[in-house]
Amino acid sequence: MFLADMTWPKVRDLDRGLPVVIPIAAVEQHGHHLPVATDSMLLGEVVRRAEKQFPEGALFAPLQWLGNSMHHIDFPGSMSASPRVYLDLLQDMAEPFLRHGFRRILYLNGHGGNVIPAKQAIFEMRQRLRDQDDLVLLFASYWNLADPQDGTLTQPEIGHAGEWETSMMLRIAPHLVAKNPKTLESVSPALGFEPAYRGWTTRERSETGHIGSPELATEEKGEHLLTAFSAGVVLPRAHAQRQQDPGVNDGERSSRKWWICGLLLLASAVNYMDRMTLASVSRRLIEELHLSNTDYGAIEQYFGYAFAVGSILFGLLVVDQGKRACGCPLVLALWSLMGLLTGLVPAAGTASWLAPLTALMLCRTLLGFFESGHWPCASKRLSNCSSRRTVRSATASCRAAPRSGRS
Repeated sequence: MFLADMTWPKVRDLDRGLPVVIPIAAVEQHGHHLPVATDSMLLGEVVRRAEKQFPEGALFAPLQWLGNSMHHIDFPGSMSASPRVYLDLLQDMAEPFLRHGFRRILYLNGHGGNVIPAKQAIFEMRQRLRDQDDLVLLFASYWNLADPQDGTLTQPEIGHAGEWETSMMLRIAPHLVAKNPKTLESVSPALGFEPAYRGWTTRERSETGHIGSPELATEEKGEHLLTAFSAGVVLPRAHAQRQQDPGVNDGERSSRKWWICGLLLLASAVNYMDRMTLASVSRRLIEELHLSNTDYGAIEQYFGYAFAVGSILFGLLVVDQGKRACGCPLVLALWSLMGLLTGLVPAAGTASWLAPLTALMLCRTLLGFFESGHWPCASKRLSNCSSRRTVRSATASCRAAPRSGRS
């Protein structure tokens, strides 16, 4: 789906695990025979074909035509952002999606000069967002996502306005190929000083501006290249989900999330019944265990202290360790166990290795501690639900548990 065609409420309701593809290209010289918009036109065609393969599986942002083309700036018609401005631009393009909870960002590149700054941009973003464990930031040039070599291509790689790009332009916009490619000569892609990398400008390497062998281009090669490259656009969502949960499809995953929410609601409601039950039988409890009002007040006081300490500790643990320390099932189990053990505290005069007051105080203190961990852990678990709307619904359902348990 294309972002440009959507209203903001439709974007709001999207699955936050949906990959966001940000196409980045350039407007720069492409020799005597190709238009300056070649990179943008070719990437646009790859994106158009790729979107047909994933009509509901990815969100494609509008193509960014301004790139890092300073090495072409000696040729009239070339446009470029300065390197630092371009780094900031790339990060700013992703920032609104990250702000609204999208977790899969793919920069799909169509210009060689964008490679180094784009890799630096996602590196900087990942360092800044290092605590977001479920974030995937990717960069890929479309010509690296497939191997188009089928025996008909002479150039081993894409080059610049050479065999590959000229062939693709002959396929999608032959009227914009200004000069018969057959009349052009090959320009070697060698930089010199290999294996070291040399800083260079295009005019040092090519008088005409092209690099490669445009005279070998054909429309048939162009169709073959476009078919291969558009099929090779591997989106990060499917890959990441296969790594995290192989064999589980989206429907099963969504169903499982709601089962988790339902179980959290049920467990929370049952455990919160303890609050009202204890309050309603407090007088009987004091009589059977031979407690004073001071004793009973101390029990409630220790429960409150434990709850306060636990809230701080569990909150810090979840924030610091993220999903790895969620521990929601364990916290629920221990919370439930302490509630069960509270009901098994022996009456006064019954043989026991712990005095009733001590046993009840221990159970209630531990119950307060583990109850405090419920909301931090449950909230972290619910944050794995797909979209903000789903998270809001699930959280509202689980927060109804205390009211349900007390009614």
